[in-house]
Amino acid sequence: MRPSFFMGHPLIIVTGDWNAKIGSDNTHWELVIGRYGHGDGNERGDRLLEFAALHNLYICNTRFQQKANRKRAWASPDGVHKNMIDLVLIQKRWKSSVTNCRTFQSADISSDHSLVLCNIKLRLKKRCIKQQQHHRSDVSQLKSQKVIEVYQTRLVNRLQDIDAQCNLEEHATKVEEAIKDALQATVTTTRRAKKRGFQNKPST
Repeated sequence: MRPSFFMGHPLIIVTGDWNAKIGSDNTHWELVIGRYGHGDGNERGDRLLEFAALHNLYICNTRFQQKANRKRAWASPDGVHKNMIDLVLIQKRWKSSVTNCRTFQSADISSDHSLVLCNIKLRLKKRCIKQQQHHRSDVSQLKSQKVIEVYQTRLVNRLQDIDAQCNLEEHATKVEEAIKDALQATVTTTRRAKKRGFQNKPST
């Protein structure tokens, strides 16, 4: 993954079958894995730890003390080899939001892998989108005879500038623009805020 991917997303969760054994010894890797790993590590596991450290990720499966059968996510057909290789990685800043991570051996998912469940509790802050300002012409001023005479004069002048050779659609557009321009040049505008309310931040 490119570093820019991690910089552009506020919450990153990476999951999957890594086929990597990280083991139970977290010496020198305390920022990446917890104290509750499983079994022995291998070379692919070392590369995964380096990947997690490079991108400030934490392996959630090692955060909680579980029974061995709640850690192992894969078993060989003969049942001899059982490993924790289906892992959930999350940004370190969010690891305290993870409340549990375990496997369910009893879940029937038609696979030699077990179902991995990771509970994450997020507190979403509400954000208020900035109110949009809308300007409206104060047409009540046209009640004044003096004002309406000024408006009519300006409108006539604008209409005279329209090219008589333009087609019907262009003519209608130019007439509409002339009416708006003459009105805006004659009366003052009022400002009205359109309330947009609150929106929740997207969550993963």
